[in-house]
Amino acid sequence: MSTSAQFTFAAEFVAFLAAAAGLAMALLRGEVVLRPPWVRGPIGAGFGALATAAFLRGSLLVDGPTATVIALRTAGVVVVLGGAIAWEERGLAKQLLWGALAALAAATYGQTLDETGVGDTALVIGSGLILGSVLVASRRSLAARVAASAAGVLLLMVLVLSLALSAVLSDTVEHEAAVRLDARARTEVGLLGRESEIALRGARLAAQSIATSRGALLFDLAKNPVRNGRLDQDLAELSDKFLSNLPVAYFSADGKVLGATGFDPAALVPIAGSAAVAEAGNRSVEVSTVAVVNTDAVALGVVPVLADNPAGGRSHLGTVVAASLLNDSYLNGRTADDPRLRLALVTQTQRLSSTPEFPVSQQARSVTASVLATGLPKSASFDGLFFSSRPVEDASGTPVMVLVATTPTTIVDQTRESLFRTLFLIALGGTLLALMLAAFVGERIGARVRRLTQAATLIQEGDLTARANLDASDEVGVLGATFDAMAMSLEDQTAALREAADAEAHLRNRLEAIVAGMGEALVAVDARGRVTDFNAAAEELVGVSASTARGRPATDVVRLVSDEGVNLAPRLRQPTARRWSSAATLTPEHGKKVPVIVSGGALRGPSSELAGGVFVLRDLTREREVDRMKTEFLSHVGHELRTPLAGVIGFSQLLTRRNMTPEQVKPLQKEILDSAKKLERIVEMLEFFASSGAGRVNLRVEEIDPRELLADVAERWSRSAGPKHKVVKRAARSVPKIRADRQWLTRVLDELVDNAVKFSPQGGNVSLQVGVGDDGRVVFAISDRGIGMSPDEQERAFSDFEQGDGSTTRNFGGLGLGLALVKRVTDAHGGSVLVDSEPKKGTTILISLPALPRKRR
Repeated sequence: MSTSAQFTFAAEFVAFLAAAAGLAMALLRGEVVLRPPWVRGPIGAGFGALATAAFLRGSLLVDGPTATVIALRTAGVVVVLGGAIAWEERGLAKQLLWGALAALAAATYGQTLDETGVGDTALVIGSGLILGSVLVASRRSLAARVAASAAGVLLLMVLVLSLALSAVLSDTVEHEAAVRLDARARTEVGLLGRESEIALRGARLAAQSIATSRGALLFDLAKNPVRNGRLDQDLAELSDKFLSNLPVAYFSADGKVLGATGFDPAALVPIAGSAAVAEAGNRSVEVSTVAVVNTDAVALGVVPVLADNPAGGRSHLGTVVAASLLNDSYLNGRTADDPRLRLALVTQTQRLSSTPEFPVSQQARSVTASVLATGLPKSASFDGLFFSSRPVEDASGTPVMVLVATTPTTIVDQTRESLFRTLFLIALGGTLLALMLAAFVGERIGARVRRLTQAATLIQEGDLTARANLDASDEVGVLGATFDAMAMSLEDQTAALREAADAEAHLRNRLEAIVAGMGEALVAVDARGRVTDFNAAAEELVGVSASTARGRPATDVVRLVSDEGVNLAPRLRQPTARRWSSAATLTPEHGKKVPVIVSGGALRGPSSELAGGVFVLRDLTREREVDRMKTEFLSHVGHELRTPLAGVIGFSQLLTRRNMTPEQVKPLQKEILDSAKKLERIVEMLEFFASSGAGRVNLRVEEIDPRELLADVAERWSRSAGPKHKVVKRAARSVPKIRADRQWLTRVLDELVDNAVKFSPQGGNVSLQVGVGDDGRVVFAISDRGIGMSPDEQERAFSDFEQGDGSTTRNFGGLGLGLALVKRVTDAHGGSVLVDSEPKKGTTILISLPALPRKRR
């Protein structure tokens, strides 16, 4: 990374942090620091514009000091200047701000003239003066002073870490790019050796073939070495059919060309005189190597052709050479996977082959000469490129050429820009977090000082019970504790008696917690707030084993927040002599939050000194659920009982107060009877739920014909459903009998038909069906075209006291026990219930019951 880019990043980073600090001062405690209050607006807006300009340029969202950045920075300076003129500050803070604005104006002018170095230097100076002005101005407010100091330290850490990371990561990326390129060059050199092995296998195949098919000819050519047409033709056929058109040649023992195909004629003589051909002939060994032939790079495979000598031993008849051309086409194929990669095979004086647009420079030639001279690879970076040069050795280990790989350094520039953007985003988040945290800490200190001042004012007015109640161990907390001790000494005998009663209550509560609290979660701590005892109930409630909890700070194990939102960690960390309790929420190690009642008491040593504390936590989950269910139950039952009772009472009063004829009395008696039956139905339902909940459901089972049962229910509801609803019955022809309680199974079907009618206010068909399912069980299906149920309502449909949402309960009435009754009765018969529903399209309830085996005729 260039020094200028690093300095520009640092300058804009500091400018961003300084502007953010000024903006925070205007927003957080501006009413104290900035007077008159209206100057907070222009100063805050100006610092916001300066922060935006620094962010845009520093994160490289814009390229250089663009018109947008210059306009924002100019506007920020002008707006802050307008607010500073009216600022009622006569000290150092205002002078520093004047200096900062002058430096920022100079920085903007320098960047306008494209004097980046001068502009960035002035920008750093101006930003430093802004930070100094903020620190001096914050002395008027304790909270602002603490916030500014803490934020300054945090922001300085962010700046240092960001600069260090930007340098380290950029260097790392550059190093990794060079390493990757060097690894690719090493791989390519290895692949050149593979090409020579391919050529060797081709030469071996050609040698075996012509030795087998043309043995006599080879003996004749060994005696009279002249080029032979048949041998040319044989080599051409071999190359075409089996060697993928590799160039192949056959040389006599003294280096004359006896046959060849695919070779440039000018290359045959240098190949015949090469060290590889000489070594193969002299030592009768196969040789694979790379070589420079005229102006070409080739991979050679050399195989001697030997034959048995009648006089004994083996004679060298000739040598087969196969070549793989390492030309431009070969290198283009090697770079097809990476369009940025460029390859070349070069010597000190010439370029043998290369990919298109391969760069040429004097510096690159110097690197090539050094690699050939030393035989060692070398990496470099110049002209905007990474270079990796590696020697290519022949079979004897002598460098004969150099493979050069290059790739652009743009990846480093792109990484640097991405890194700057990322660091500025991190800085933005870190700055906001640091300022909020610092403001929070400062506000906590300021709030405690204000509480202390309010308590002193109340005592001055005669209220001796006023206390500061500062729960802290720092200097402000010690001052608050001393103040409270002084106030306590002013209280009369009533306060002393109350303290004695409190002490007695503390002792009693401690004994009760030890003896009776073992069923509750009990946590005991020492004077330093570390866990000493942790019972089994506490393990279950908190989700931490006793062995893990013991010795750890209680605040790390038990995390409590009161219902008023107060963190109870200080009470666990520092046990007090005074007993306390609070409704709170416990956050276990794993799982959901738990409502609890926490009680705390003191543990005293042999000399009555405070030795620690004991805390008892009682889980309120069940109590709150019971309260909710009780309230809901009473509400539902009261409403449902009141409706039929009103009918019974109302019609009974009419009968007792008026003289009516039998014809007039009969409908009233019917209404009273219907209301009484509704009461009886509700009472029976409640009795069933009570007995089923206790596991005492007694069914009077008997053989029942499902078709007959469905027909009875359909006939009864056809008369009572009303004109808007048509009850339709469908029964399969052959349905097996079932064993069931006729009364409760009829009640179940009645409940389902009643629901179908009730929740189809617009009318329509109510379908009652019975048949046999795929599993052989008897299936009852009750369908309607009513309001339907949502997926969430379907999940809760069979719960107690559930009837859709609250508006549905008010619109349609009911205990909300109908489907719950259906579920319990069906379960008691060994069956199952399914619901299929869509909002506004209707509902189908399916009841599946075991069928009796069919009797054989």
